[in-house]
Amino acid sequence: MKLFIALILTTLMLASCGDDPVVQDNGKLNLNFKLKYGDQTLVMFDNYTYPDGKKLYFSRFSFFLSEIQLKGSAGYTQIHDISYHNLTNSHTGAANAALGYKYNMDGIKPGTYSAIKFSLGVPKASNDKTPADYDNNHILSNQAEYWGAWKSFIFTRTEGQIDLDGDGVTETGFGLHTGANEAFRTIELPASLTITENGTATLTIEIDLKKEFGTNPVYDIESNPQIHSMSQAPQVKELIDNLITGFKIP
Repeated sequence: MKLFIALILTTLMLASCGDDPVVQDNGKLNLNFKLKYGDQTLVMFDNYTYPDGKKLYFSRFSFFLSEIQLKGSAGYTQIHDISYHNLTNSHTGAANAALGYKYNMDGIKPGTYSAIKFSLGVPKASNDKTPADYDNNHILSNQAEYWGAWKSFIFTRTEGQIDLDGDGVTETGFGLHTGANEAFRTIELPASLTITENGTATLTIEIDLKKEFGTNPVYDIESNPQIHSMSQAPQVKELIDNLITGFKIP
């Protein structure tokens, strides 16, 4: 009888173990941002041509990235809150620019995903605060990335020098900055992506900065080379609406 009871208990224990859910280890996603200027790889401080023929070069490009989501069979799942990215150093020199800028995220559920969605800028609930409202180690505690007059973080920065007088010398600095809640934009791109357990997937996203200047009309950089006034809200809208068209997955 004792042997019979022991066999029953062993059977029940094995059956119970078989019912335990299988725990999957999460994977990682590496976003690889590559700057372009039209069909060229963009290299900081190299010369390019503005859409109206002026010579220019870039010295900085940076942005806040927020609310990254991946689309699986059950819809979108958010995998990221907010981060700040300065692509300047990664695109200084041709060799660096060819490699691009990498941003790694972990803790992503394994599966197959068909699209990625993300936003440029800081969501309203966070943007309505100031750097002083955040702990020193928080990404939004950086006073240098905040416009006090606009009561907003600086969502994107495109900076460089341009030859406005046509003498062949890039003598005028430009600082095309966007911000304020009205400039918050979301981008959705189709993607073919598989995340495996303990694996790392890479997704390349190209950013064509020539698109930020527009085509019809071309942004009037001579009249507004610097964005620093509340009266320039129409120019901010024009720039950010142009810029989001420059994001694509090759």
